[in-house]
Amino acid sequence: HTKISSNPASISSVAITLAKNIVGDLSQKQILIVGGGEMAQLAFKALQSRGVGHITFANRTCAHVQNMADQCGGAILSLDKLLTALIEADVVISATSAPHPVLTEELVRQAAAQRPLRSLVLVDIAVPRDIEPEVSQIDGVHLFDVDNLQGNLDEALAARQAEIPKVEAIVAEELANLTIQMRQLTVRPIIKDLRTMAEEIRQRELERTRRYANDIDPESWKHIEHLTQSLINKLLHEPTRRLRTEATNGHAAEYAETLRYLFALEEDRV
Repeated sequence: HTKISSNPASISSVAITLAKNIVGDLSQKQILIVGGGEMAQLAFKALQSRGVGHITFANRTCAHVQNMADQCGGAILSLDKLLTALIEADVVISATSAPHPVLTEELVRQAAAQRPLRSLVLVDIAVPRDIEPEVSQIDGVHLFDVDNLQGNLDEALAARQAEIPKVEAIVAEELANLTIQMRQLTVRPIIKDLRTMAEEIRQRELERTRRYANDIDPESWKHIEHLTQSLINKLLHEPTRRLRTEATNGHAAEYAETLRYLFALEEDRV
């Protein structure tokens, strides 16, 4: 009923949303994650939650990304195979802890030259940067860094914040409805006892009638049963409705006690 979950709420989610805007549905795209640290793992989880399955991992130490690769059946490459991986990838998320850029302008330019008809989205979520900013000047290459992502994230979180009053209003309304329902539940036992008593009386009177009027045909007897049931329902409808209403107003206990006294519901019925 609100848009509170419509906007991404993390750097990884923003990155995926921006990539999707450029290359389309990511479920059938080739994704390359460079690095195996915490940020790379967060990006992997965000991709997994969106059903992205074609993921390749590139890292200096292959063992550090083995667990992620096992989860999605992805391939693992060493960093010296980055050119081949860039040629095949649609989206690259880089999050290493290297002190210098891992994806240089020269490397990306070589890859772009071998894939002239396909866009390449590069997402740099590393600090310091993994990707040289000059790659954004290469045709077909779209670069997003932490600054870009943070700006989009701030806007997304602001949009979520704007939805909070609507959410709170829904919660308040539902809590009010739940309170009413809970209060009405407190009078359910007395209503059940009242209807049980009425049904017992109805059945006794029907049995008495049957003993003294055993020549009534089955069809007529059905009408008599229906008549008695209808009378019970109509007689109890208004008291039952009003009892539920009073329960929502906090008067359940006193009205229930009165009904039990008036109809002797606390006594054994014979």
